[in-house]
Amino acid sequence: MADGTTPGAKAYLALVQQRIRHVWKAPALDFTNRTYATVIKFQLHKNGSVSLVNIEQSSGNESYDTAGNQAVLNAGPLPAFPPDLSHAYVDAHITLTAPSEKE
Repeated sequence: MADGTTPGAKAYLALVQQRIRHVWKAPALDFTNRTYATVIKFQLHKNGSVSLVNIEQSSGNESYDTAGNQAVLNAGPLPAFPPDLSHAYVDAHITLTAPSEKE
């Protein structure tokens, strides 16, 4: 995620990650011998909106990457920034991972 330099910013960014992971649905893939991970980059604005959602690091599976992108878009509206995070927006990153469910 983005750099959270204040306690309020760290708590806020943890909440944003939690929200995104809550709506994220990994596609049905064979996880037997593989862990999939995708890194999604996006701008998180002061009002909680997101823009410029892009795959920063592909999992190697297009469906998986698309599901990660969609999770960021579907998680909104996200909460507005806390008072101690005074930026207009932050560049944020989230890593979505699905290990083998058969382990």
